[in-house]
Amino acid sequence: MPRGNITVSTISGEAYELTDRNSPDILDPINSVKDHSFLNKVTPQDKGRMAEHWRQYSSGNITPGNDDQAFEQFRDSIHNGDTLVFLQSSELDAAANDSQAGSSSAGTASSSSATSQTPRVTTAGGTLSSNQSQLQPRSAESSPPAPASSQESETFNGNEAVWTVDEQGRPISVEATLKSTHSGKRSRTESKLQGSVGGDDRLEDDDGGHLIGHRFMSDQGIKNLFPQNSNLNRGAYKTMENEWADWTKEGYEVRLKVKLDPKGSSRPENIIASYSIIDPKTGKKIYKRRHNFSNKAGESFDRVKKNDMNNYGA
Repeated sequence: MPRGNITVSTISGEAYELTDRNSPDILDPINSVKDHSFLNKVTPQDKGRMAEHWRQYSSGNITPGNDDQAFEQFRDSIHNGDTLVFLQSSELDAAANDSQAGSSSAGTASSSSATSQTPRVTTAGGTLSSNQSQLQPRSAESSPPAPASSQESETFNGNEAVWTVDEQGRPISVEATLKSTHSGKRSRTESKLQGSVGGDDRLEDDDGGHLIGHRFMSDQGIKNLFPQNSNLNRGAYKTMENEWADWTKEGYEVRLKVKLDPKGSSRPENIIASYSIIDPKTGKKIYKRRHNFSNKAGESFDRVKKNDMNNYGA
């Protein structure tokens, strides 16, 4: 996936900026996401242009000239949330002005239109627009390399989990299948880690929160801990975990993924949880949900009540 930003002014007069989630230019990526429907109505010229940018700057192995393959990778990256889309109002204004100028000149492109319709691609290596043949160097600090990551797997009491962690062993995400709970006490080491996780970036009202509750995977150390607002940890997030526990007690499996955002942050701003409930007797999915928590007080979670759970499997 390309580093940095891709700004595209489409022939139809819409301007969007596309950026990867780790771009240093994005202050609030969750709230910057906009409508992606423009990808379904681009002109053939737009499609080819976007495909060419994706082919040049992605890490994918794309056959030269295969615009359909390149564009599909480009669109999939956006739909999967790896790449974000948001409007640039200044670009939109320019595109609108150029559109008006173009209609008054009976299709003759003005110099300002040519400027706004020329896409630019900013990557770790520099900035390239369609009328440039050389990359213009940019500061290395503006697009740092993605943090190295690795995976760690554990099983406990029939439950299985795979964590993706950064080079310091801190969690990035976790995927798990839950079938049971336990009531064992946490170790002194685990409690100590909970009291220190996050270091200097930990806030005064933070707990050492678990991505997957201790009741499911017992002591797992730093890979399952992050600085979490105490009200969230003991309130809305615990309510979600209570629901997971009740699903297992009713005989169902919980298949989940929890991601921290931004990736590699010492104190994440958002926790994105998605999970599906599986009836092990049939292998069918009977319920699924995705919920985004902000790492702050006042969050809520409206859970499925235990008495209603068997109605989903009926």
